[in-house]
Amino acid sequence: MLSNFFMDMVIKKYNFIRYVLIVTYTLAINLLFIAFYSANSNAVTNFNLNHNHNYNANIITNNNTDIGISNNRLLKIKVNSAIKKLKKVIKNGTNKNSDTITLKKLIEFSLKNPKIDSALNKIKGYRQNIKINESLPDPVLGFTFNNANGFNNPEIGTILGSNYTYSLNQEIPFPTKLFLKSGIAKMQYKSLNENFIGISLFTILNTKYLYYDLALTDSDIAIIKYDYSLLRMLKKIVEESYAVKKTNATGPVRLMLEMIDMKSDLIALKAKRKKFLLLLSLITNKKFNYIKNNLHPLFPAHILYSKLNYKKILIKAYHYNPYIKSVGYLYKRSKLSLNLAKQGFYPNIFISLSYGYRYFYPPALAAGIGLSLPIYFTQKQMPDIKKSKKYLLSSIYKRNWTFLKIKSDIKNSLNSINKYYKLYIANKKLYLPESIFLLDLYTNSFEVRHSSSFAMVDAFKKVVKSELNVYRYKTDYLKKMAFLKAVIGKLSLTYKKIAYKK
Repeated sequence: MLSNFFMDMVIKKYNFIRYVLIVTYTLAINLLFIAFYSANSNAVTNFNLNHNHNYNANIITNNNTDIGISNNRLLKIKVNSAIKKLKKVIKNGTNKNSDTITLKKLIEFSLKNPKIDSALNKIKGYRQNIKINESLPDPVLGFTFNNANGFNNPEIGTILGSNYTYSLNQEIPFPTKLFLKSGIAKMQYKSLNENFIGISLFTILNTKYLYYDLALTDSDIAIIKYDYSLLRMLKKIVEESYAVKKTNATGPVRLMLEMIDMKSDLIALKAKRKKFLLLLSLITNKKFNYIKNNLHPLFPAHILYSKLNYKKILIKAYHYNPYIKSVGYLYKRSKLSLNLAKQGFYPNIFISLSYGYRYFYPPALAAGIGLSLPIYFTQKQMPDIKKSKKYLLSSIYKRNWTFLKIKSDIKNSLNSINKYYKLYIANKKLYLPESIFLLDLYTNSFEVRHSSSFAMVDAFKKVVKSELNVYRYKTDYLKKMAFLKAVIGKLSLTYKKIAYKK
């Protein structure tokens, strides 16, 4: 029994010593393997990073040291933070200073440009035709010298002063002719005045177009710049994955091409921005630097949308649209012109006064009245009537065509407003959040090698596209709303030049 007890103790001690030796040996082997792998891994990493640095010296720099794999987590945190901020990058800011040109100021400037002033003064001048056409023709003051003796009978004899006569003649057209001429001038003036209001409305519209286009361009530039910095961080992640052979070389190359493409877009957007500023400088008659330094266009904070009734809008346009009113005045003018042409058959009245000698009689004051009747009706009166009938028919067709065009413009505007608003909401509330979520998902999956760099780049491109589309469709919506207001004609025109008395 005692011998068996000691035998068991020896066996247990031997087994414990054997277990300790096995564990110690295993740990030593593992430590040696880890040290060897770490040394080789750092060598491969440094070789690949140095190789990429020589390939493009501007790609990977971080405090003048190579980016290690250990920095990937910190970079990934930055990427996640940048992705979360994508929704905020394109929000409009506030005006920078008190000298900032608002849209209202811009419209006031545009309504004072030389083209508007020229049209306004022309209309003011034409208004004087109303008084001119309702006044009588100029009276004629005459002085006559007569050879009272006669050239063929000198024996008649003379009396001193018998050779001189003074006269005053006044033509009075048939009374209704004056009223018709004045009415024609008045209708013509009203038509031109409505055209001027139409020109002013579409000057305002063009100003709004340029303002919104410039706001869109500024938003696109901000989006491209921010997304470019995000793409650069994604490129670093892909390069680090390429350094440890987690991905192939096509990933960094494709991202580099995307960055070049975004730089090209940025150059094009800056050129477009300068073009819009030049056009605004022209339409407002302000210096380019003044517009450039003080104009910071902003989109409305909120878009108001409600379903618009086509029939009600059409009725408003019929009453307020300046071009419809203009062709209506032209139609009335044509009717008056036809009545005036028909009165070419009516006589004109002449009144005359004279004072002087006649032969052997003493000087005396004389008066007379007479009528003038047209003779050749086929040379003036009949062609004038035919011409007036053609003008009347032309004004009817022009009025109908203008009304049809306004109807078409209103229908197209309503369809476009509905379409662009739905696209704006869809991109803002659905497509953009989903594309950001997809980019975040593919970025995380790429870290654990569950997705390729191609999928991540495609998701990034969808984010950029949806960001740009949000404000592109918003701009289209605002421009179509402005166009609809201009077509209706009841735009808030408080500017005194347009409120010119008729």
